[in-house]
Amino acid sequence: MEVTVECQKRPEGVNPRALRRSGKIPAVLYGHEGTESVPLTINVKTAETLLKQADVNHTLIQVNIPDLPWKGKAL
Repeated sequence: MEVTVECQKRPEGVNPRALRRSGKIPAVLYGHEGTESVPLTINVKTAETLLKQADVNHTLIQVNIPDLPWKGKAL
């Protein structure tokens, strides 16, 4: 199963509590073998849909980040 998720890069210095009040969830995309991690935000509704649809360890998540040239899949 594959699910597509739209995320935004999280600006530095933004309070996570303020993000949650505005309907976003702070998240981190960790890299593989020394690649830098990317701080992200994801919409609450998108996260809820993802949690309902995803099957643990059997779902690939296509992560789209418009602010970055990176596109890829996560597990």
